[in-house]
Amino acid sequence: ASVSSSLATASAAIRKDKRVALLAAVSALFEGATYTFVFMWVPRLIAIYPFEGGLPTGLIFASFMVCITIGGVIYSALGMDSAVESYSFICLLAAFGAMALCALGAPSSIMPQILPALGDFGPTLAAFLVLESCVGCFNACAGTMRSRYIPEDVQAAVMNLGRVPLNLLVVGGTYLSDAAPAQVAFSAVALAFLGGAALQAALLESAPPQQSEEERQIAEAIRLSALEAAPEEVLMTDAAATGARRLNRRRGSS
Repeated sequence: ASVSSSLATASAAIRKDKRVALLAAVSALFEGATYTFVFMWVPRLIAIYPFEGGLPTGLIFASFMVCITIGGVIYSALGMDSAVESYSFICLLAAFGAMALCALGAPSSIMPQILPALGDFGPTLAAFLVLESCVGCFNACAGTMRSRYIPEDVQAAVMNLGRVPLNLLVVGGTYLSDAAPAQVAFSAVALAFLGGAALQAALLESAPPQQSEEERQIAEAIRLSALEAAPEEVLMTDAAATGARRLNRRRGSS
């Protein structure tokens, strides 16, 4: 498909369902803030490294990767797909908190250095590790939300359209990380996460109610009982319902 048709398809999907637009915006803000952080962590840790010798960037980077994995494991262990919108909101708030602490501990620039102790190497590294754990957890949440809200046939087009603001955010963030003081850069990243949390709250508000695991098990048990009692009638009813849904989709798209 051409670029123009892809953009038209993505625009139509966004106009049709505001949740698609909200999800694309949340993803762009989260990823843009994360990519900006990638350019910030090395110079910041070098500036505050208190030990002799150079900063062990390889060890720290490996720790970041472990935290990303831990975030994904937490997603699976807690079964976050049942309330993925709420858990995504929590991830965004946690990421905002981590970067806000770094801004509060950074040397004075646009505001006083409120909590100088937070600018030490230990608290700063801990905040970075928390952020990377949020990255791993949010990536899993975002994948679940994409499959839930964005139709599979337009998912690639919608995400490509979302990369336009994402790339603008990355360019601006890269400039900030080089030209602005640490306090300004961390404040900007924290605000991006906070903006994502606000949009995620709107998405959470418009999300359809999800059945709990117990409710799904009860519904499945009722269905199996009915199937055992009258298998032919149930199968015919299922087939009729499936046909009706397909007919409604065709009418809706025409």
